[in-house]
Amino acid sequence: MHLRWIQLPFRPECGGFDEAPLVEVLREQSVLDAREYFFEHGGRPYLGCFVVLDGEARVPALATEPAPRPARAARARNPEAEPESEAEAAPALDATGLRAAAELRRWRSRRAKELGIPAYRLLPNRTLDALARMRPMTHATLLEVTGIGAARVSAHGDELLACLRSAEAGGLLDSLPLPTAAE
Repeated sequence: MHLRWIQLPFRPECGGFDEAPLVEVLREQSVLDAREYFFEHGGRPYLGCFVVLDGEARVPALATEPAPRPARAARARNPEAEPESEAEAAPALDATGLRAAAELRRWRSRRAKELGIPAYRLLPNRTLDALARMRPMTHATLLEVTGIGAARVSAHGDELLACLRSAEAGGLLDSLPLPTAAE
């Protein structure tokens, strides 16, 4: 058993932390315990993880079985391969979904700063994307989104619904004809 420190830098282009170093460790050894710490260094946010590993190297079930590859890398090598996750299988967002995702990200950033917590703790990217795809309009339908439970609905349901309604309203305004100079 041994302890390892893993530092995950924030990647603005991805809207989250680079999990590659953690994934690599998880492939090699089993984790017994983990503690995460959010910090900033040089104005850049990081997620640090103390990971307690069992010290035993993971062995594939069969000696001839290749080590698992990340889904994106596998898809890049073989674009016709079946998607391995829901997120990978999900279709691209439409214009309203993109507006909803942007609105939710702005709300999440603002609210996380107010609460003094990392944005991903308030609303993970996977949940944010699910909200932008499903666009629920009631507290009851919010509960149908993976990652949204009663506690999140109670704490942030009204704000989430306001973001989604704002995105929907933006789409309606875009579809209205523009007035001409004669009007």
